[in-house]
Amino acid sequence: LTFLGQIPRVLEFENTHSKVVTKLNGDWEEDKLLDDTSLVFDGEEGLVILSGWAHAGICNTVEAAKAITGKSKIQDIVGGFHLLHPTEERMDKTANYLSQLGLSHITPCHCTDFPSRCRIHQAVPVRPIGSGSVLEYR
Repeated sequence: LTFLGQIPRVLEFENTHSKVVTKLNGDWEEDKLLDDTSLVFDGEEGLVILSGWAHAGICNTVEAAKAITGKSKIQDIVGGFHLLHPTEERMDKTANYLSQLGLSHITPCHCTDFPSRCRIHQAVPVRPIGSGSVLEYR
């Protein structure tokens, strides 16, 4: 199990602004939520990315997982995708990115609104999941 640490913001379309502020050196400024992170399980069938909130963007999170592990095959992405009311451009680019990963399914959870789940499902089959679900990976 790999802890990704701070997720670099490498994909421009995911560089969104936070509505949260923080006080730094006496001044209020945008909180870029740099402490958000994810876990990666390196399974026999590829990486399983366990996303927290994905404040850096789910695609940036995938890029970080691939860079840190040195592997590119992704088995599943499970967790929050930080897609609450994204712009149409961002959603299109996100769906396109996810479609190119060769996933048989994807598992978005919290912080992924219904229209975003529907758009993702057009690119990659969305696997529904709920509290108490058990997921097994090898």
